[in-house]
Amino acid sequence: MKRTVLMCGGLLALCSIFFLSGCGGRHAETIRKVKTLMDQQQFVPALDELTVAIRQDPKNIELKRLRVMLLIRYERVDMAYAAYVELQKLSPNDQVLMDALRDKDPKIRMGAARVLGFVGTPMAVQGLERLLSDPDRDVRRATVSALGEIRDSRATQPLIKALKDEWWFVRSEAAQALGKIRDIAATEPLFMVMSDTDSSVQLSAENALLTISRLPNAPREIFSKYAHDEKGNPEAQRVALLSLSVMKDHTVVAPLLQLIVSPEPRKRAQATRALGILQDPTALPAVRKALTDPEAMVRLQAVEALGEFRDVPSAGQIKAMVENTNESPLVRRGGVVALMKIAQAGPPKTP
Repeated sequence: MKRTVLMCGGLLALCSIFFLSGCGGRHAETIRKVKTLMDQQQFVPALDELTVAIRQDPKNIELKRLRVMLLIRYERVDMAYAAYVELQKLSPNDQVLMDALRDKDPKIRMGAARVLGFVGTPMAVQGLERLLSDPDRDVRRATVSALGEIRDSRATQPLIKALKDEWWFVRSEAAQALGKIRDIAATEPLFMVMSDTDSSVQLSAENALLTISRLPNAPREIFSKYAHDEKGNPEAQRVALLSLSVMKDHTVVAPLLQLIVSPEPRKRAQATRALGILQDPTALPAVRKALTDPEAMVRLQAVEALGEFRDVPSAGQIKAMVENTNESPLVRRGGVVALMKIAQAGPPKTP
């Protein structure tokens, strides 16, 4: 009897071994087939094959890792992110994305960087930092974008270095990323970028600096240095003036009054807006004059600024603009709001 039990137990164990090896063999064949299809760039059939296998064995980590890699190769970042989240439920510390950052295929490195941007974990910063010197410029661009999405201050210094990248797109993305991180340590480097030869890079740096200027700990002294540097970069000075107006620094009123008569409409509009934020009575004549500017964008900023001033004397002119059907619809709508604010005004502010 005892011998029979032992024999049965041995047979059961042997059957179990054959069963498990059969499963492993089946998965090995699936993995081989999927990788072959991936090499042939037949991503849809590969995904179908893998989906069936995962449905049969939903707790198989190797299959789910392969699915993440497949979707990265397929350039479906959103799906790769969802697959990675599902993988983490089984393997919380899985390194599939960090491994992908070291892949020889630049498309996989780029895709992994983009997925890490979706994941948003600060632990990825170190791995991504290495890719900022990647020989493939698209990988570098995806990396700076991902670091901006993660928004961790540990990425500030690497991104500052990326402001000197040879490709303008990387420099622009790096400036945008620094604006998202909002680290005041980036203030001076971003001002330096205002002399970049590419206007897109300058615009990204400008937006980042304006974002930093709204922080409670914004470095006023750096903004003041550039605002009052008459011999420096005029673009850097303009951004510094706008930033200091956000900080309610009235020392910039005089330079803004010079900027409001600039031959460039965008600069006139920005100066008008900044003076409206400051609400310095000495600027009222210049802002009122901007109501007759030939450019609608300037007139819009003028009516909005005068609304902030609660400037009763300009109400009649603004009302006429609102009633003028030839006026820009944006200016007319802005005028309606301005008139509502002026109606709530107390004594008029006069210079």
